Amino acid sequence: MLKSLLSVLLILLACPVLVARAAEHETLKLVVPRGDAQAGREAFVALSCTSCHAVQGDTELAKPVAVMSVPVLGKALAKRSPSKLSSSIVSPSHLVSKEVRSKAEGDLSPMGDLTASMTVRQLIDLVAYLRSLDG
Repeated sequence: MLKSLLSVLLILLACPVLVARAAEHETLKLVVPRGDAQAGREAFVALSCTSCHAVQGDTELAKPVAVMSVPVLGKALAKRSPSKLSSSIVSPSHLVSKEVRSKAEGDLSPMGDLTASMTVRQLIDLVAYLRSLDG
């Protein structure tokens, strides 16, 4: 009886944590205008994305200075949907690759939170830039 009571108590205590974790991310379908890839490249620089990310084939960008190596951005991003790219930028810890997870501590992405400093226009243009990397 005591074990059952303790089990129920533990479940009740864990529920708010599980609900809070689930509430960290929300799926949203959003329709946005097409972005400007050149303006997206400018946003990439202005938002200091270059401090961690290199772009395959773009030798004009500053070299990354991050201690942890992160994926080099290139053609693979061009095939991703605008929705997935946007989600990766706005909520980078939502989906963390095995490669990044093996280098980072825990399940969190080392990428900073840009939601307070990035405009919607910058996000739209940044997605256009990343999708243009197929050459």
